[in-house]
Amino acid sequence: MVASMLPADLDGWQIAELLPGAVLLVDLDGRLAGANGRGRKILGASSGEIRGRPLTQWIEESEADLAEFLRRCARGRQLLPGSLTVRTNGGGTKRVQVSGARAGELDDDTVLVMLWAGGPDAAASVQRFSTLNETIEQLKREVLARRRAEALLEAEKRVLAMIANGVPLEEALLGLARSVEDNTAGMFVSLLLLDDEGRLRHAASPSLPDRYSEAIDGVAIGPDVGSCGTAAYLGETVIVSDIDNDPRWADFREVALRDGLRACWSTPVRSSAGEVLGTLALYYRSVREPTPPEIQLIENSAHIASIAIESHRSKQQLTEMLEREHAELERVEAENRAKDQFLAMLSHELRNPLGAVANAAYALDALGGTDDERARLQAIVLSESQMLKRILDDLLDLSRLSAGKLALTREPVEIGGLLDELLNSIRISHADREISFEKRTEAAWVDGDRARLVQSVQNLVDNALKYSDPDKPIEIELTADEDEVNVSVSDSGTGIDPAILPSVFEPFVQSDVSLARSKSGLGLGLALVRRFAELHGGAVAAHSEGHGKGSRFVLTLPRVSAPATSVAARSDAIPSTGTSRRVLVVEDNAGAREGLCRLLQIWGHQVSAAADGEEALRLVKENPPEVALVDIGLPVLDGYELARAIRNDPSASDVQLVALTGYGQQKDRERTAAAGFEQHLVKPVDLDDLTRIFGTPAA
Repeated sequence: MVASMLPADLDGWQIAELLPGAVLLVDLDGRLAGANGRGRKILGASSGEIRGRPLTQWIEESEADLAEFLRRCARGRQLLPGSLTVRTNGGGTKRVQVSGARAGELDDDTVLVMLWAGGPDAAASVQRFSTLNETIEQLKREVLARRRAEALLEAEKRVLAMIANGVPLEEALLGLARSVEDNTAGMFVSLLLLDDEGRLRHAASPSLPDRYSEAIDGVAIGPDVGSCGTAAYLGETVIVSDIDNDPRWADFREVALRDGLRACWSTPVRSSAGEVLGTLALYYRSVREPTPPEIQLIENSAHIASIAIESHRSKQQLTEMLEREHAELERVEAENRAKDQFLAMLSHELRNPLGAVANAAYALDALGGTDDERARLQAIVLSESQMLKRILDDLLDLSRLSAGKLALTREPVEIGGLLDELLNSIRISHADREISFEKRTEAAWVDGDRARLVQSVQNLVDNALKYSDPDKPIEIELTADEDEVNVSVSDSGTGIDPAILPSVFEPFVQSDVSLARSKSGLGLGLALVRRFAELHGGAVAAHSEGHGKGSRFVLTLPRVSAPATSVAARSDAIPSTGTSRRVLVVEDNAGAREGLCRLLQIWGHQVSAAADGEEALRLVKENPPEVALVDIGLPVLDGYELARAIRNDPSASDVQLVALTGYGQQKDRERTAAAGFEQHLVKPVDLDDLTRIFGTPAA
């Protein structure tokens, strides 16, 4: 019924009621859409009786004659004269002269004709009424277009929110396609993505027949490949208003027409850089051209699709990059673990023979004698074994620092006293070198790790000894102000090339080894000095004027106030003299065991030995020693098990347990302590470590 499609207030046309003549509004089927007051008077009917009723109910003309007249009137806006024979209420008829013209369209399928009866200036009145109708229709179209645009804008916002919330790309594109379809009657939306092979792949088409979507999925783009393939190939919008007659659809016409598709407009979906990502197409079941608002719709929708696709691909690329980085990190960490394990094992394997060499050298030195040549050779063995030990320590420390596994054990340290002790030891091992020490300050305290501070200064002195001639002096100076303590080590040796001076503290960086091949090292000592200085909140600097002009290194540490009370005597302070003690040496390396036993015997101790943990436990039960020096990596019963067994034996409760091992990390020390060891010595054992346990041998 026409009446059901009309606005509810159509009877209230104020302009029609003011017109001097009668107005009847009729569709092409002859049904009344409405009438003004004079029109209703002519028919002798009310509004309710008129709406949607056939006009032939009140006139003598046949339906065919009326339809022909109405069709002729609908062809234009010019008034077409005619007449109607109207039945009166009294049973008679009345001839009425009328003029008819097209008044407007109710919708795409309903054309209305206005019939005008009599009155002065009729032509002008009809023109005004026709203009008013056109204006109303235009406003209606504009309101509908604005409402559609607002609805699409809200739909786009929802799609953008989906993208921002990380929904899968397929879901976001499907939501976009449905939003466009929901706000545009009779339209089907299709979204295709362009793959690396130049083929369009199905992404979203909520209302297109599945068999059509499957038929075009994977089509290669080209200059005559329907609307979408051509649009992607040319990079521009392609409008096909009649699929049946467009040559670009030759290969796909049958597939499209089979499913009732008659028009297709497609536009490329572009990235922000202009790259074609895919296509967005609008299909219709009727032949038609797009309106300007529809062109804008397809462009806007393609832009939203590009945002969704680029966002998805960016997140996908980021995910892939993070996965690659994670895999690379795992690989590097695995390599670092393997490297650390290798270095630890290398250290352990080298420390055993080094320990044997050092122990034998200590024993030979303790034996004394007047053979100067033997004494020189012993000094060489001792010096080189200690150098090898320091190289191993440096390798392991650098590895721990790189892994962030090295922590400082801090305490108040008086730097002057620390240097006195260290230099006494250095002068003994390098008796042929001139090493001076000038202290330009009173007691200067730092909050530091004594062992790492000793190691830092030792490395600076070793560097000076290595790169200066034997007859050239090494100068050490201690200065301080209110905030800092400075330890400088100077030599007049080969100096440092200005080109590498800025990087001299980097690991493995060395001077030009061609100048002093025999003096080159691993390049670890200075790197460790810098890292230890930084861990203490300080720094180290290098100065040199070039080759042959020597070098000067300055270690700077934050100064702290002296402790409120004197620092308690160090637990490892060396006793002035030693007394004979019962000692058990448990070591599976025969050379190391024999050398250490002989040294302790020369020092006046009663020494027994065992090559494995089981034998050692038997000796402890037979005659508990006062001190047991126990290797950790023992056969049969390892050092940890032996220590726990001794601690569980009441008769051996007073035995002082000292661990001997090639491992010296904090976790290793914690493990020996947990097993019951009181001290932890790293091979090769220093004489200072032994004298702290047994005291200085009597002369």
